[in-house]
Amino acid sequence: MIVDLVELEKAKLEVAKRKELEFSNIDIGEINTYLYDTEYLQHIQKFKLDLFKNISMYIDLHEFNTSIVSFTINNVRYEMHPANMYLNLIMFTNLFYFRQPLSEKDLFDGTNVTQGTFKKYLDNRIINRFLKETEKKLINTVLTNIMYEFTTISAKFSRILGTTIDLLSDVDLMDEDKDYYDALHAYSKLDNSMTPKEIEDYLKDATKVAFDKISKHKEHCLYPIIQAGYQGLNKDQFTKYAIAVGMSPDGLGSIIPKIVKTNFISGIRTASEYFVDSQGGRVAQIITKTRTADTGDFARKISKLASDIYISKDPHSDCGTRNYLKVYIRNENILHRYIGRYRVLDDDSLVLITEKDTHLIGEEISVRSPITCANNNNEICFKCYGDLAYINNDIGAGNFGARTASEKLTQNSLSAKHILKSNSVENKFNDEFYKYFVLDVVDVRINMNNENYKKYKIILKEEDVNLDEETDEYVVDKFYLSTNKKNEDLIEMKPINPGLSLSPDLIALWLKKDEDNDTLEIEIKKLEDPSTDLFLLPLVNTDLTNDFTETTALLDTNAGVQNKTYSQFTNDLIDIMYRADPDKALPMVHFECVLRNMVKSASNQIKIPDWRVRNNADYTILRLSTAIFHTGVVSALSFQKFESQIQKPSTYAKTQPSATDPLFKRRYTK
Repeated sequence: MIVDLVELEKAKLEVAKRKELEFSNIDIGEINTYLYDTEYLQHIQKFKLDLFKNISMYIDLHEFNTSIVSFTINNVRYEMHPANMYLNLIMFTNLFYFRQPLSEKDLFDGTNVTQGTFKKYLDNRIINRFLKETEKKLINTVLTNIMYEFTTISAKFSRILGTTIDLLSDVDLMDEDKDYYDALHAYSKLDNSMTPKEIEDYLKDATKVAFDKISKHKEHCLYPIIQAGYQGLNKDQFTKYAIAVGMSPDGLGSIIPKIVKTNFISGIRTASEYFVDSQGGRVAQIITKTRTADTGDFARKISKLASDIYISKDPHSDCGTRNYLKVYIRNENILHRYIGRYRVLDDDSLVLITEKDTHLIGEEISVRSPITCANNNNEICFKCYGDLAYINNDIGAGNFGARTASEKLTQNSLSAKHILKSNSVENKFNDEFYKYFVLDVVDVRINMNNENYKKYKIILKEEDVNLDEETDEYVVDKFYLSTNKKNEDLIEMKPINPGLSLSPDLIALWLKKDEDNDTLEIEIKKLEDPSTDLFLLPLVNTDLTNDFTETTALLDTNAGVQNKTYSQFTNDLIDIMYRADPDKALPMVHFECVLRNMVKSASNQIKIPDWRVRNNADYTILRLSTAIFHTGVVSALSFQKFESQIQKPSTYAKTQPSATDPLFKRRYTK
């Protein structure tokens, strides 16, 4: 390699010159001068561009980082680091478009930029503040400008810093902090005596410790990514990458009973661990094959059902409904799903729900809802939709709601092939069980530490034993124990989760039972090996596809919709949505737009109930696929079963419009 000594000398001189640079403090004066001085406005815009240029050139210099930029707002002086000042100038110069005086509330904390703080600022200082009195086009322009300028920062500095992942960050932090060292070496504590649930919880706790430590260590390469919020870095993928793979799903609703104790940094070490981890490719193929069509079909159905729903153009519209949705606010997450909605008090007056209404947690409240909006033309009034109507009133609220509702569920389902995490259901029995038996992960054995165990009898009743024809296993709902004490009733042993099956030894005894006798008594002392497994419990895995399965079972089966009020039905859906993503609070109004066309008049299922009648009980909830046939005639005919629909008189009784009507209008020519 040939080194150009002349160029090297020039580079050294350039570095020396940079170190000699001096940076003076700058005062840009009263920010609100922009309201009446055009030259000042232009000066601020130019200063912002120059400041960004200087930050990108000199951010590595100590002298630059000790300089400050000062300004005043309403005669109060503020001082900031140049980088923090630049972020505030992005906000200030875009707020200038609204021609309103700036105040202390418009300051942006550039030292703590996360997805949450960024969204909160935009919500409070722009959207909620100007939504009802400013054209949406202007608000959208301002939001677009701000997000573009923030994106420009990322693009600029990623090239300069070469943002990447390095293992040296982990080594340095492990040297400094023993808790971080223990978290990344948690795999060494895993052993075969632990249940799948214990393994998952142990790795989850270790991951939490690792995230907490990184979030306090600014020199770590993952610090800015973790600070960005929950979308910055997937915790499950970090666990597999840095701590341990742990347990893996088998793609058939269970878990492979083998712990992979290593992680992707250290590498898979044994043949058995390599085999288990390699099964991920097969599981991914199973999920892709079985779920892609299902999720697409589900998205199409709810979009078809809700496509005719819009929001009234009148911001003062109030349908006058006298039927309200009752929602149980179980926690803060569910409260956030109803921020901006109207709560109904006992006297029918309305109160807007805000993030300050934490006193509602633990209470059941009544809210206005698209489900019970009394407008007959599928135009939801502002009071039933909530303050989001000011944003969504010029789009298809039904279609947007359907897309929002399906997006998380379908993405969770399809993402399962990438993450392949196990989420086992812990096997448990009633309290009496643990006095006489031992549960070793999935195996049930007699507790031989009990000195009287040889006197016990296990009793199986025919009504509790069923043959599963798919698996050829004998499944037991419950069994009984007799301790051979006088005047003592049989003790019931019942698993909390279903799926308890007889061991091969007990199956052999069950098949030898006298057919005329509906009870089998098994004396422990007569067993060839009293320590043998008596019953088996399955390892049940509720993976990422489970939320999608639960939702389709709720919305599109008779069992999911029958014998429920619309409030019970909605609360069931809220519970599923919360489990699907407890860290995010999607507004439930989108889901309620979908549910609206599933709730029909019991006396005429083509129409919605008359919600102006207080406590109207004349309604029924239709399953998703059935409800589509009771929408507008064009929507229903374009769904399926065209021939049978065209023959039904009810098809010709439909008068409600459809979003797809314009596609079927005849074109007139001269």
